[in-house]
Amino acid sequence: MRNLKTMLISAVAATTALVLLTILAQSSVPAVSAQQGEGPSTVACITFTKDGKEIGERICNPAQTNDIHIAFRGECTVQFTVDGKKEGKPVECPRGANDFSAAWLPNREGFGFSWTRNGQDIGDAPSIPQGANDFHFKADKIVVFVWTWRGDRVGDPIPAPAGANDVEFDLVVLPR
Repeated sequence: MRNLKTMLISAVAATTALVLLTILAQSSVPAVSAQQGEGPSTVACITFTKDGKEIGERICNPAQTNDIHIAFRGECTVQFTVDGKKEGKPVECPRGANDFSAAWLPNREGFGFSWTRNGQDIGDAPSIPQGANDFHFKADKIVVFVWTWRGDRVGDPIPAPAGANDVEFDLVVLPR
């Protein structure tokens, strides 16, 4: 009985991941190729964790990306930080959100953040404390992420490592 329950839970999780990958892949956001001479001088990186413990390696944005879209499952919170130190109170995700987008500007510290459902903005964007340049996001499960450039998908969606339920996001502004 226990093995059947485990198999059913695994099947539901795999189906959810496939559905989200399909939604992202078939969204109205086309893939784009990099153009010479344009691009961010700000590097964004994410690190997947399970209950705050790193799993997998730190992943930094490829050239020609200035935002990221992350799909998750379950309840969640986001804690904005300045150089890793908590700034303000954690913000709970609004009802109905199952993904979010974070975007940053070249040559600037800081970023924008929006709650989404299946890639569509649902409003209720959290107030980002002044000076915040990173955040910690926690959910029941992180499913998949995709890098984008001005909202257009760059590359294929990337599944989160097995067991991931948090993401650390940080920005580093590179001098020109």
